[in-house]
Amino acid sequence: MEDVETTDKLRVLVVEDVDDDLQLCLREMRRNGFTPDYECVDNAKAFLGALSKGKWDVILCDFSMPAFSGSEALSLSRSQSPDVPFIFVSGTIGEENAVAALQEGAQDYVLKQDLRRLTPAIRRALRFAEERRARLKVEQQLRQSQKMEIVGQLTGGIAHDFNNMLTIVLGNLELLELECRLSPEQQQLVQQAMEAGQRGTKLVKSLSAFARRQVLQPQQYDLNAGVSGAMPLLERAIGAHIEIQLRQSRDLWTCVLDPTQFISAVTNLAINARDAMPGGGVLEIVSSNVRITPQESLNAKGISPGEYVCLSVTDSGTGMTALTKEQAIEPFFTTKRVGQGTGLGLSMVYGFVSQSGGDIEIESEVGQGTTVNLYFPRNVIGTTASNPEDRETPAQTSRRLRVLVVEDEPMVLSLAERALQALQHEVITAEDGPQALQQLQADNKIDLLFTDLVMPNGMLGVELARLALELQPELKVLFTSGNPAMLPSDLREEMSRLGPILHKPWTRADLKKALIAALPG
Repeated sequence: MEDVETTDKLRVLVVEDVDDDLQLCLREMRRNGFTPDYECVDNAKAFLGALSKGKWDVILCDFSMPAFSGSEALSLSRSQSPDVPFIFVSGTIGEENAVAALQEGAQDYVLKQDLRRLTPAIRRALRFAEERRARLKVEQQLRQSQKMEIVGQLTGGIAHDFNNMLTIVLGNLELLELECRLSPEQQQLVQQAMEAGQRGTKLVKSLSAFARRQVLQPQQYDLNAGVSGAMPLLERAIGAHIEIQLRQSRDLWTCVLDPTQFISAVTNLAINARDAMPGGGVLEIVSSNVRITPQESLNAKGISPGEYVCLSVTDSGTGMTALTKEQAIEPFFTTKRVGQGTGLGLSMVYGFVSQSGGDIEIESEVGQGTTVNLYFPRNVIGTTASNPEDRETPAQTSRRLRVLVVEDEPMVLSLAERALQALQHEVITAEDGPQALQQLQADNKIDLLFTDLVMPNGMLGVELARLALELQPELKVLFTSGNPAMLPSDLREEMSRLGPILHKPWTRADLKKALIAALPG
């Protein structure tokens, strides 16, 4: 709603059957600084028609009319436009009816004999309506946040378990390919199965992105340079029938984010925009610096106050209904036909932006196109974020290692044991942290602890590594996990100091590289 006290504009729906009374109300509003843009009706059909086509700031209604009653108008307005303030302006309402009207949802009543109260009543009703909208928006955002957090926890857990299963499937397919003499037909079947497994891996990454459980590699980032560099990719993705207009702020602040995931997010938005413009159109990409004040955060955007680098992606397409806009970021929600979309694109964007400390805002109306605003916190310190996995990697290691593998999933444990043995290493196994500590206490000649992060019996991989290093300070550590972002941030930071991580699902080649990263040359 516009700030009527600043602009003096007021969209008024008047329910009145006497023109002289209408003119008196309009004169009173104009005398007190309003410029009313009004429509006057005097029956139920016209009233409903006006409600359906207009965005009104306030409804002024007589109480007694020959063809339409004020009580009926109030009931219809509460059911059709409950957020629009409703004020009775009447000479005959009476105290008893006035009290009943207030109880039924009217904001105020003004006697026609004393129209001096009209402007203060309107201003008071507008302030009340604005405060109510702000409060409802905060409540809605809280409910949405709680719902997305629950769904995020669920999808994060699914991603962890699914990655374990993919490790087993892809690992054993790799063993078949490397260790068995397969016919060309069998080789083709194995390759098809491995390709399907890799597609499953990409799907799990999408789920992890939505759940804000993916492992990011953030760094100080020039968003303008990133978008400019991605233009050839975006042009190929959306086709020649759509014009891309790029407008970039010259003095854009830097932010801290994962460049690869950012380009993926922008590409997802561009593809969504393309699909909303099947007959062609314009895709506008705009970068800007944005300061959101506490008042703006409460009344408009709902985004935490602060300084942000904003990327706005706008299409001239079909737009969204209010219901579609509300559901747009939910996983697997799509308006596309079956087989044309997974429903994860915007969910992934939401997850990435949220995990980067930012927020997402969608503006859309049917037939008016859609704008998606991505807000990334300004990097005020000016330092490059560290990547927990960035370590100096020795060129090679060829010595035979004595490796303690700790994994609670028996089939993953068996696969890891076999893969390490194939790389000529000696393997000892344990199913959980307490069992591994017993092995370490009994054997002081272990070179490497290769441990899962999330395990039962009350001991996580990070805690196991910490205790293991107290027993054997020269021990090297290599972590593995299907979803390391499930760990609390303090444990992830500790993990980054103790050793590198090998993400599931992994191949034998991945394992070999991880061993090199974990050990001195």
